[in-house]
Amino acid sequence: RPTVYLALKNTIGTVVEFGCGFGSSPLIRQYCNEHGREFISLETDPIWAAKFEGTRVIDNFANYVNDDIGLLFIDGKPGEERKDRLQQFAPLAKVLIAHDTQQSADYCYGMSEILSKFKYRLDFKPPGFPETTAVSNYVNITDWI
Repeated sequence: RPTVYLALKNTIGTVVEFGCGFGSSPLIRQYCNEHGREFISLETDPIWAAKFEGTRVIDNFANYVNDDIGLLFIDGKPGEERKDRLQQFAPLAKVLIAHDTQQSADYCYGMSEILSKFKYRLDFKPPGFPETTAVSNYVNITDWI
């Protein structure tokens, strides 16, 4: 949540979430409602999507098209496709955040290679919790801290 909140405070435009959850969805929705930003929450699992107001069910994140994304949060399943969404949206989203970026999970998610290709990168490594990484080719996100 700290990385998502930091990015929300420092970006403008549409916020898109691939994969809803108790940690991200309420925080993003509340922030966007309070600040007049569009929030699009997408989920591939209808049962999970039903837990969060306004979340749309789509068959596959790869089929989603939007070229006006200020912030994209990637936490969807299947997890091994997260690297593909990072690559797909690198030229479109101003800032991207990926969850579960710790090296010990790279065997499953395989995001380390694509994350290393971005111009700017911030890693949040809370002790005992999964890591989250923010990246951008457009915004110097390292200025945020």
